[in-house]
Amino acid sequence: MLGRNRCMFRDYHNGGINGADSNGELANVKEAIRRNPETDYPLLLVLELVGNDVCHRDLNKLTTPEKFRSNILEILAYLDTTLPAGSHVLTIGLADGRVLYDTLHDKLHPMGVPYPDVYEYLICLDASPCPGWLTTNATARNFTSDRAANLSKVYQDLL
Repeated sequence: MLGRNRCMFRDYHNGGINGADSNGELANVKEAIRRNPETDYPLLLVLELVGNDVCHRDLNKLTTPEKFRSNILEILAYLDTTLPAGSHVLTIGLADGRVLYDTLHDKLHPMGVPYPDVYEYLICLDASPCPGWLTTNATARNFTSDRAANLSKVYQDLL
């Protein structure tokens, strides 16, 4: 890279936004990705929406696969107009957040209480970052993970 562009050596940009989901990601991408497709060198862009599309307080309001597909197509269409020729977009599917509960359910949180108690307290306060995964309710965890898997499948269907 240094030989190709001394001004942009180690050109790296993290445009991640905590809490971003596919519904608002196009605005984030437009703000973060400003390239000149005529003069800039090709790049590798990693598009990763870890799980906020399934981290809503109401399980009935999780992003649907149809809406996710529409949002991703809109993002990809924008990238097609702004990325230099020869660029690549690497998409990474959503996480399976059950690993958090499965790993931590029998551990103590640094505050000195079991993780399940912390999860339920955050839900009670309506302050949980992801009530579908950070819960003692196995049905909710499984439903949330199933939806995440369905959203990840959208990438496979598109690409």
